[in-house]
Amino acid sequence: MGICVKRKVFRLTSGKARGITLPSAWLSYLGSDVSTVTIIGTDLLVIAPLGLEKKAEELVAYMERREVIGNKDKATEGGIS
Repeated sequence: MGICVKRKVFRLTSGKARGITLPSAWLSYLGSDVSTVTIIGTDLLVIAPLGLEKKAEELVAYMERREVIGNKDKATEGGIS
């Protein structure tokens, strides 16, 4: 396993949105300045830097097929295709 860290979720200035910080070890591992990530998931979120979105989608699809995480129909209601 490459990295496993816990992060506190913090409230943003308005609305129901929340945020987290990305681990510096993960950013160092990528070896580049990450400015945009893609978040994919249902009951489990996978954060992927640009260029690895397809791999993240395949991981989520695999876990859904194995019924490790929630139903894909629920995810598509939230805008994930």
